[in-house]
Amino acid sequence: MLESNSKNFEEKRSAKESIIEAHFLSLKEAKEREEKDTEENFPKIIEQLPKDLRLDVKEKFDRFKSYGLTQKQLLFELKTEVRNTKSAYEDKRFNIPNGSYLRYEMVHLVDTLVKEKINLTKIRGLGMINFDVNGLKAINDIAGHEKGTEYLKRIAETFKSGNTTKSLEDNGVRVFVSSNGGDEFVIILSDDINLAEVKEGYIFINKILESYQKEMELIDVGDIIDFSDPEIISKFDEIEIPGNFIFTASVSGGTALLEEILTDETIFPEIEHEVDYSEKLSKIISDLFSISDKRGKKDKAAFKMELDQSGDKNKEFLLMLLKRNAETALIEQENRELKRKLLGMEE
Repeated sequence: MLESNSKNFEEKRSAKESIIEAHFLSLKEAKEREEKDTEENFPKIIEQLPKDLRLDVKEKFDRFKSYGLTQKQLLFELKTEVRNTKSAYEDKRFNIPNGSYLRYEMVHLVDTLVKEKINLTKIRGLGMINFDVNGLKAINDIAGHEKGTEYLKRIAETFKSGNTTKSLEDNGVRVFVSSNGGDEFVIILSDDINLAEVKEGYIFINKILESYQKEMELIDVGDIIDFSDPEIISKFDEIEIPGNFIFTASVSGGTALLEEILTDETIFPEIEHEVDYSEKLSKIISDLFSISDKRGKKDKAAFKMELDQSGDKNKEFLLMLLKRNAETALIEQENRELKRKLLGMEE
């Protein structure tokens, strides 16, 4: 009897130990799977950040490891750190990267190309378009800063998900949209596409710029400055507003290509002169911004000249808004009328 009870006890203990072992193995497998998932996910999660921003996050991640956190907790902390880091480099007005993030991204893209085997297609496929929004000051002065911010939001949304961006992305072009402070936006284009190719008499990146500009003109901004609103009209007491005038959105822009920096014999020697690699990269980025900014200013001047010489009262009134505001536009209008009278007298 005692022997039978002892045997039953041993069998139960053995069965219990088997269950413990099985359950413990199950826990061990889950732990190993989670650790593997963390190792596999770490690069994917941290690659959301530009290269120069990853080191701090990695150091914090390693510190969290030393606290004995579970893999699930580690993944949560990693995602939180990446999100917080991105947030610090985000323009909260439009939920897009800000100017600081933009510069990190540019350095990362050029640095990646330098480290790869020389690929002329990808080098020719890296360029930027620097945009400056027209009319923001007039909107702020006439309709208020809330309306001005709304105006910028609609333009930012068109950059992010409008037809031009969608078309480029559908054709494999990576489109990075960023603000650059105030009323400026920058788009970086990159991939296996020749932005320097001449198509229908235009360099391709300039055709892209033109496509964005045409799309901006189609944005509905009739409610931003409603010239049928008595309150708005009262601000133009002595100024003639064309009867059918509708304010239209517009942006000026300038382009710059990595290829032209590398082939310009006046620019690249200065880059080569820099001793440190990081300084060379910094100079390249600086030159891209400088070239695109100069071209953008020329584009804005040409746009205003086109409005001025149009002979169209709607366009002339738009020019007054773009150049000045409601309080000083009267002087512009009086000068224009005086010129017309003088021309009439001469004839």
